[in-house]
Amino acid sequence: MTTTTAPPVPTALDPHERVDDLLRAVLTGARRQAEGFGPDYPRVWAEIERSARGGKRFRSGLVLATHDALGAPALDDAVMVAAAFELLHTAFLIHDDLIDRDTVRRGRPNLAAIMHGRAAARGADVERA
Repeated sequence: MTTTTAPPVPTALDPHERVDDLLRAVLTGARRQAEGFGPDYPRVWAEIERSARGGKRFRSGLVLATHDALGAPALDDAVMVAAAFELLHTAFLIHDDLIDRDTVRRGRPNLAAIMHGRAAARGADVERA
C-alpha cells in the first residue's frame, strides 16, 4: 500500500489563492497516483477536480474568516482546513448527485453521467449502470 503525504501549503500571499493552489496540488497528485490503477481512475479524479474548481468558496471563506477573527495564529493550518472543507463539500455534491440520480452540475455532465456513459459504451446494462 502506498502512503501519501500532503503537499506543502502553497506560499501565495492571498489565503484564498493558497486554498485554490493546495486543492489543485492535492487533486493533481491524486489523479497522477490513480494512473497506476487503469484509465478510468484518473478520469474519476479529473472530474472530482473539475467539480472542486470554481464555486463561491463560501466554506473555505468561513474557515479563513474565523481564523482571522481568532487572531490568525496559524495560517498554514487554516489553509489546510479550508481546503479540506472544500473537498468535503465536493464529496457531498457528488454524493447528492448520485442519490438524486442527477446528471448535470453547473451546466455540464457530472461525474455520475460521465461514468455512466463510459460504462454504457463498454456494454454495461444502461438500466443498471
